[in-house]
Amino acid sequence: MTFIQLTPHQLDRAQRVGHLRNDHKIGVVQNKRIDQRQDDLTINIRGLWGELAVAELYHVPIDDVQRLNGDSGLDLEIDGRTVQVKYNTYPHGDLYFNTVDDFICDLAFLTVPFSEREGAVNIIGWITREEFILFHTRRDYGYGSRVIIQQNQLYSFPCDLHKCESYVWTI
Repeated sequence: MTFIQLTPHQLDRAQRVGHLRNDHKIGVVQNKRIDQRQDDLTINIRGLWGELAVAELYHVPIDDVQRLNGDSGLDLEIDGRTVQVKYNTYPHGDLYFNTVDDFICDLAFLTVPFSEREGAVNIIGWITREEFILFHTRRDYGYGSRVIIQQNQLYSFPCDLHKCESYVWTI
């Protein structure tokens, strides 16, 4: 795990980009949100916290281009590899997608809150798309089956994305 506390500037950027990603869709794009406890804007902003934390760790920019259909899954690139960053609001939550086909990038990172403090992000780890496909399981959190990898199945830090040895899976 790697802890990142976002700066006030990064928190402002998350708010600004979150509004850019969210506001133009209101009344235009049908809401596909499953977890009704959070609104779309909050989900966008927290997702941006995760993206900004991973970008900070690897010194790369995030994809903050405004699109009607969202970011299509691509959040950033690290050393030529495409990356999806997922933010789970539960500190011990899993990395999950609705379907395997929703994992479209080379890598996925799991981020979670570190504390109640705004912008306190724990980067739990990452996995390749191929490994996710091979080792995922299914779990139903109460709103339909999802494909998941548990936190202990992710590569942790420090670990060079190109030099990690095969992971010992404990499924």
